[in-house]
Amino acid sequence: MASETEKYLLDKLVLAQKAAQGREDCLSKFPCIIQKHFENVIRLLGQAENGDLSESSRRGDLYHLCNALANWQMVLERKGVYSLGGIRFLITLNSKLKKMESRLKGTTSGGVTRQEGDIDEKIIMNECHDRWSCGTVDRNRVFGFREKENFMERFLIRRDNEVNGFKAICISGVAGVGKTTLCQLTFNNEQVMKNFFPRIWVCMSKSPEVTDDDYQKEVLNRMLKCIGVEDQVIKFTGETRGVVGLLFALRSVLKGTRYLIVLDDTFYTKFFVNLLRSEPELLKANDGTKTLALGLPKQQGGAVIVTTRSNEELGKKMVNKDNVYPLLPLCNKSCLEILKDSAGEKVKQLLKDQTDDDLEDTIMSKLGGLPLAAKIMGTIMKQQLDRIPEN
Repeated sequence: MASETEKYLLDKLVLAQKAAQGREDCLSKFPCIIQKHFENVIRLLGQAENGDLSESSRRGDLYHLCNALANWQMVLERKGVYSLGGIRFLITLNSKLKKMESRLKGTTSGGVTRQEGDIDEKIIMNECHDRWSCGTVDRNRVFGFREKENFMERFLIRRDNEVNGFKAICISGVAGVGKTTLCQLTFNNEQVMKNFFPRIWVCMSKSPEVTDDDYQKEVLNRMLKCIGVEDQVIKFTGETRGVVGLLFALRSVLKGTRYLIVLDDTFYTKFFVNLLRSEPELLKANDGTKTLALGLPKQQGGAVIVTTRSNEELGKKMVNKDNVYPLLPLCNKSCLEILKDSAGEKVKQLLKDQTDDDLEDTIMSKLGGLPLAAKIMGTIMKQQLDRIPEN
């Protein structure tokens, strides 16, 4: 039987649902797909058949929903729906609600059926290290990155006096500025593809509960799998020789190749310190037996691209100070193209027909030059306009 606390919280949420149906309410200002997930979670929490859910877990979910409503009310009062804070809140909440709904249904997050109009998981701005990225990109939907891609191409391909031609660069910047997009464009750049093989994409996302040693093994496992090393070999090496064994396995596979490795969404740890150091330097210093640099042969001119939300000073510890590339926000013109691409025909027509330039300027001022914010705002505007019936 539910405790009095749980009953109070559930009743509070049910009342919020009813209020939203009858008038303008905090909950009614959720985009429709988020509101649907919210209501589904409340329904599932209220069903008697969820008795296998522990009392603390159920209560935690109820507290989370109540806090979400309170925080959303604060966003509406202080920042507004289309502020960067409002957009970040909505996207993060959408992700959490989907996971909660999936768990309550007794399925994994991967079993949730994607619904039409749902917010794309690839553009979730999550403050935790649980997002995932991949090396693919649709160039037709990327705007404002041509010069940045050209810079990356020149940096990787040019011959200079770095250690045996090996290169490492850190792309730093705030969440949503386009670090992953720039890496995807570079990863699939025609000239880069001609000059580097194999090319390895590794998303560095980490769950908070994973220990450093397990995380290092997980990163190396991903890299070895990308190259094609069999699971049994990776497992045996990791179990018998640990991180050091996996590092030397990586080194032996990459030796003699001109590889390109993208480490996306890296957060700084000693494992990634000074990637430019050579094996003799690491062994002589006797402080690098468990750093990624030991697994990276540098004789053939390979390259590593690291992205991080951390500040530039931490980036300098992973690569030298000259190889930190701070990614700056886009211009308003590029952000507007991204917003229109994500928003659909109704929003495009609305912006085309409007005669007040202040509307467009106001929208652009909310984005802060962040392509992710432009995508999200376009998606939300499309969802809201789609709810308005045709005349």
